[in-house]
Amino acid sequence: MKKTLASFLITLSLLTGVALVPVVAHAQSSGLIPCTGVVVNGEGKLCTFEDFIKLISNVIDFLIFIIAPVIAALLILYAGFLLLTSGASAESRGKAKTIMMDAIVGIVIAMLAWIIIKFILIALGYDDSIFPRFYS
Repeated sequence: MKKTLASFLITLSLLTGVALVPVVAHAQSSGLIPCTGVVVNGEGKLCTFEDFIKLISNVIDFLIFIIAPVIAALLILYAGFLLLTSGASAESRGKAKTIMMDAIVGIVIAMLAWIIIKFILIALGYDDSIFPRFYS
């Protein structure tokens, strides 16, 4: 049992590492920071309040749309593994169902929090559509 669990965890870690490679590349290519803060030879952009709000929006979008789904998927996979290996243990089965439900509720709360934060950013003057990730 310990050997099976260890191999499962190693495989899960490797798959997670492979799955996160595009996340790291996405963070580098799109840039979380919207301005450079320095103007050299006419290139670059000084940071304004709108850039600060854009930075907050970028970080929140990154956490909600990139990190949170990966964590929720890993929790659901772990809960499924527990459910499959629970056998006749009602306690283990209950733990698996609780983890799965908590992961689903957590991702729903994160999405609702994203909507609330977007409305607050719009109220602060950040000029962006409410759902920019789905239209771009």
